[in-house]
Amino acid sequence: MDYDERYMSDERYKYTDDYFDTNFYYDNGVIRRKSSIAEYENACNVSSRERRIELYRVIHHFVDKNHIKNNELYGFNKTSYEYDEDTYCICGQRSQLFECVHKKTGIRFYMGSSCIKLFQADFEPENDNGVCLECCVNLRKKGNKKKEKVKNYDGSSVKICFECLKNRWVNRYKKDYTGRIFETLKKVCRNLKEIKLREEEEKRRMEEEKRRMEEEKRKKEEEQHHIKILRMLRNQTNEMLRKYNNNYS
Repeated sequence: MDYDERYMSDERYKYTDDYFDTNFYYDNGVIRRKSSIAEYENACNVSSRERRIELYRVIHHFVDKNHIKNNELYGFNKTSYEYDEDTYCICGQRSQLFECVHKKTGIRFYMGSSCIKLFQADFEPENDNGVCLECCVNLRKKGNKKKEKVKNYDGSSVKICFECLKNRWVNRYKKDYTGRIFETLKKVCRNLKEIKLREEEEKRRMEEEKRRMEEEKRKKEEEQHHIKILRMLRNQTNEMLRKYNNNYS
């Protein structure tokens, strides 16, 4: 259920910029609450309602938004800080700390699991087996039908769930298969390129042969023309000589 403004505290004067600067800081880019002896001593006197008000006030301030829906934040189930004297959720409650990110802005907070579940009902903190190195889901050696939890880990030293292992094999197969196809395509392309080069070479050879034959034909025609002229001149010369001999014989 979305947060309702009717739960907001009447102590509005409390939430000033100085209040947030004093009680919160960035721990490697993640907003974290500073440890407070006063909060620790008065923890039992703080109601869950007041914790809820504090939680939403803090998120409103840093996200710069007055209304937060229950699905706007996402929690990472790997434990960032174990329960200790200075591990405070942003609501002020001492707890284990997990990273929680505001999806739209990317702003991150250190929060306890109970507060994260307000925005992500299926949030499940890291168990004794840890989380998958790839998808961060909790690793389970045993299933639980009532909770609809299935076994997804065999207890090996490699902290990877069955689904991610399967995806690894599928991706490896795809990579190998794609690689073989790529090599085959490369070979086909090389063969096509060689065929094209041979065709172009044959075309050039045929064009050169055609030009050579045309040149030979042209030369032969010129020779025939010259021979014809020479024959004509010889015939004219012989005819002139014959007439000359007849006239002066």
